[in-house]
Amino acid sequence: MIQNVHLKTGKSSEKQINTKVWASEYCKRKAQLSNDRQTKGTVFYEVVLFSTDEFTDDYSHIEKNVEEQIENEWGSEFRDTLYNLRLSSLESSLDVILEFTEVDDADAVRKRDNYTIPQSLSNDMKGRRYLGRDFANWVLEFESSVFKDRTDRTRCMVELLEWERDNVEPSHDVARDIVYGTAEYDGIDELHHIVSGDVEFNPNNISMDDLAEWDDAELKARGLGRGPDALEDRTYALECAIENDGLHLSRSEMKQKVMEALNIDTPRHADKYVEEIDVDIKSGVEVTELQLSKLLSDAFESVVPMIDNDSRKGNFVKKGEYGAAGIPRKEFESIEGQYEDSESACEAVLTLRDVETGSMGMTQSYRRKLRKKFFKLVKEELDSS
Repeated sequence: MIQNVHLKTGKSSEKQINTKVWASEYCKRKAQLSNDRQTKGTVFYEVVLFSTDEFTDDYSHIEKNVEEQIENEWGSEFRDTLYNLRLSSLESSLDVILEFTEVDDADAVRKRDNYTIPQSLSNDMKGRRYLGRDFANWVLEFESSVFKDRTDRTRCMVELLEWERDNVEPSHDVARDIVYGTAEYDGIDELHHIVSGDVEFNPNNISMDDLAEWDDAELKARGLGRGPDALEDRTYALECAIENDGLHLSRSEMKQKVMEALNIDTPRHADKYVEEIDVDIKSGVEVTELQLSKLLSDAFESVVPMIDNDSRKGNFVKKGEYGAAGIPRKEFESIEGQYEDSESACEAVLTLRDVETGSMGMTQSYRRKLRKKFFKLVKEELDSS
C-alpha cells in the first residue's frame, strides 16, 4: 500500500495512454483502498517515479542525494541490489495483480486510459513511445518490491547509513533484515554481508574484470580498499586474478592491467604493485618509465658536481633532471614496453636523442654531458639484460 505520494499542488493534466487492463485497474483499486484520498492518477504518478529515473520531481533530488551516500559507502552494486529487492518474482506478482483486479485476460489492453497527473509530468511524457507498455512493467516492479513507495525506500537507506556511521539501531523492516540478515528473499544475504563487513573476494574465481568493475566502495567492502595496509591484500587479489585469467604479461602490460583494475592514475603508484606481484614475467627485455627515470636521475647526480659556477649550478639544478636533459617524462612513458632483445630496446630508447625541449643558455654544454651520460647508462643496463 502506498503510504506517501510527493505530489506538488499546481496545474494538472489528463494523460491518456493505451495500457494493460490490469495495470489500469491496479491504479484504480489501490486508490480506492487508500485512506488519504488518493486517485488513480496519484497512484500512476508514484508507480512511475518509483520504478524509473526517466522522470523526476522535487523528491527525486532528495532520494538521489541519499543514493549517492549509499554508493559512496558501499558502492553502486549495493545500491542496485537494494533497489531490486523483491518479495516475489514479476511472474508471481502478475498472478497477484490479476486476482486483485479480477482481470481474466492478462493480455487485454484498455485504449485511451485517462490519468489526472501534474502538468509537469505530462509535459515530460510528451512524445514518449511505448509508455503504456512500459507502465505495465513498472506496475509489476512496484508490486513485487519490498518497498511501499519512494519515501519508504529512502527511509530504509537513511537508517542503513545511520547504522553504519553512528550505530543507530534500525527500525525499518527492510533495513533490519539487511543489518541482521533475517529475511530470505533474494539479495538480502549479499547486502547483509557487505553491511556487516564480512564480504571477501573468492581467490578461486576473482578476475581482473571483477577488480576493474568494482568501484572504490566495493573494493573497500571486500577488504581491498585504499590505505597504508592495502598493498599486501591488493597484491594477493591481483596475483589470484592474473592466475585465474591465465595471463602471461610483461612488466609494462602488468602495470597497465593494475592501473585499470584498481583505478590507479599514476604509473609510479602501479609500479609498487608490480614490484610485489609474484607471477612469471613474459621473457624479453623490458623498458619502463621508472627504470629510465632512475637512470636519468643517476646521470643528473653525476653531472651536477661538474658545474663549478654556483649561479650556473643553481639554474641547472632548478631545472630538475627532466628539464636539464630536455626530455619530458611522458617521452619515457611513450617507449615503455617489452622488446624482443636488448638491441631493439636500445634502438627504442635512442630515439629520445631526437627529443629536446627548452634552451639551457650558458649551461648547454652540461646538458650535452647529461644526455651523453644518460644514454650511456641506458645502453649498459640494457646490454646486461
